[in-house]
Amino acid sequence: MQTSSNIGNQLESASEKTGKIDLELSLFDVIPLKEVTLNVIPKTKVVPVGGTIGLKLYTKGVLVVGMSEITGAENTQEPYLETGIKEGDTILTVNEKEISSTDELIKTVNESKGEDITITYSSNGEIKVANIKPSKSNEGDYKLGLWVRDAAARSWYYHFL
Repeated sequence: MQTSSNIGNQLESASEKTGKIDLELSLFDVIPLKEVTLNVIPKTKVVPVGGTIGLKLYTKGVLVVGMSEITGAENTQEPYLETGIKEGDTILTVNEKEISSTDELIKTVNESKGEDITITYSSNGEIKVANIKPSKSNEGDYKLGLWVRDAAARSWYYHFL
């Protein structure tokens, strides 16, 4: 078992070999913290080939990618719970106004000032309608407790609403 006295050197020398390496991490080489096993794989080289193309996929509505509690001044709330909305559903309209981006959805929910809103969404190819009352967060804006994203071209940008 190797200790963490010079973990950088250990990892550098370990990267020359493949297989499993057991390391013991310690604080100041005195207080043992944790034992870990590293799986070292051979160095891999990736060579991109071919030409690049610009591809943007546009979707109707915004995709629900997760749910989360909202911490507000009064307590923690989950407004989405009774709606039936779940991960993978697509929000199409809010109060009959078509939603095509996360920014539009955020603006529309904030404009509600916490009053009930009607959401039309698609779930497994079926169109559904739900009423939801946005909750005021500690930051002062209104949220539904949903993580959403819009067109696939921005797939790494998730917004908490």
